[in-house]
Amino acid sequence: MSTERNIPQKIVYILLAAFNGERFIGEQISSIRSQTYANWKLIIRDDGSTDKTKDIILKHIQSDSRIKLIESDQEQKGCVRNFAVLMAYAKKNHAEYICFSDQDDVWRSEKISILIKQMEALESHFTKTMPMLVYSDLEVVDEQLRLIYTSYMNQQRLSHPEFETLSRLLVENTVTGCAMLINRALLQIASPIPNTIIIHDWWVALCAAMTGKLYFVDKPLIKYRQHQNNTIGLTSYSQIFNPRRFLVLNKLIGSHRNFCNTFQQARELLNRTGDISSLERAQYVKDFSELELVPLKQRIATYKDLKLSRSNRITNLLLLLHIIILRRKR
Repeated sequence: MSTERNIPQKIVYILLAAFNGERFIGEQISSIRSQTYANWKLIIRDDGSTDKTKDIILKHIQSDSRIKLIESDQEQKGCVRNFAVLMAYAKKNHAEYICFSDQDDVWRSEKISILIKQMEALESHFTKTMPMLVYSDLEVVDEQLRLIYTSYMNQQRLSHPEFETLSRLLVENTVTGCAMLINRALLQIASPIPNTIIIHDWWVALCAAMTGKLYFVDKPLIKYRQHQNNTIGLTSYSQIFNPRRFLVLNKLIGSHRNFCNTFQQARELLNRTGDISSLERAQYVKDFSELELVPLKQRIATYKDLKLSRSNRITNLLLLLHIIILRRKR
């Protein structure tokens, strides 16, 4: 038995949003139960599964008191709202540290231990009242957990600039929810999640960039399983730009629609954090959020002034294209 289990540890709330996950959820819960960091609570909300997901969860609950299935109404909320309910539960129950879990991955046994150590080091250096987010790399695997890519971040060409966080995160999500650990200070800001945000992990990362700190742990701590039923999965740029595919146009339209939604997301961020962030950051987000309100020439000038950027050449070209073809709101 690891000596870590004999050291008093702070409770980590793990929030798992479940829906029709009978194929993989048992394996994921087992990987959580095998963590070397033992002081956790796994809080699960099932979003109206019609398969055996709930039965699998209840079986694990019978043998591990750290697992709890919270009651849910009959309304299916979808991924984002499901996590919103779980975050509200953690906030109400005074959770100090929070992890997010997908239902189909497998966590390495040291995942929580490594992230919590880094979090405690940051809080010791700064302060516990500062919103903090720590996140790791991921291995990409197939349905049978066979390795596809050793690094999700490298495959997606994602980088993590320490001093350009907002310029990156406003236009690109570089933080995967299942790989992050956040502290209570960040939870109090990020929850409740607004109805109009794009995805919960992007929103949480933006709140951290606006008010606190993000720190990347350059280790793959999760087996990130890819299968045909992924709610959010790996993006292959060769798929988007492959001329042999008929879905190219649909992919580009969907990409532009998602980009247009970033302005509402930025306004929500400003409404939530504008009074508690620096004037410089607040003005930066305000300038970005107003890009869709100005004519093309001013839009391009602002784009350059803000130094907006994504992680690689292809996505940067896409960003510029989105800026150019953006339909001005009046």
